[in-house]
Amino acid sequence: MNSYNKQALDIIAKEQGFIRDNLEKVMRLVEILNYFHDSPLLSKSLVLKGGTAINLTVFQLPRLSVDIDLDFTVDCDRESMLSIRQEVNNEILRYMESDGYHLAPGSKTPHTLDSWVFHYTNAAGNNDGIKIEINYSDRCHILPAIETHVSIPFLSDVKVRSLSPVELFATKINALIGRSAARDIYDVYNMVKHQLFV
Repeated sequence: MNSYNKQALDIIAKEQGFIRDNLEKVMRLVEILNYFHDSPLLSKSLVLKGGTAINLTVFQLPRLSVDIDLDFTVDCDRESMLSIRQEVNNEILRYMESDGYHLAPGSKTPHTLDSWVFHYTNAAGNNDGIKIEINYSDRCHILPAIETHVSIPFLSDVKVRSLSPVELFATKINALIGRSAARDIYDVYNMVKHQLFV
């Protein structure tokens, strides 16, 4: 795990207009995503979606999305999915623990969703957490996943396998209709503003 310096984070956060602790969290997310990309098992089994995918791969981080939402993408029967799911879980939990994160007691793994919160102590000495969710029911996507090289000056370079932009925003519009969260409005506004699908 990288070490994070409070003073250095303060400088970057001030320059970029972000809250320092959220900036550190995004830096940690990128580090985790880099591991996922480099893992043969995780890179072929999972695809990034949601606000983190949109703001990293499409918009170059106008807002800090602070969780990792993934879909399982292997086209297989239920028994094979359950077997691969266990392998995926084991690898993620092993990596996160080896990198100094601690699984929160409130984490849950209901029928088709793994939802984990990993605690850590941030550069300011405060307790914080990173949420990782994997959806195992949305396995069949209309368009192929894409791989994007993300290069943002104050973040480590990372390659990310994500849903195609069309599907990213289709799911975002669906979320906007379903929950009307401010972050959904913001992301859809940027989609319209940048005329992504004109």
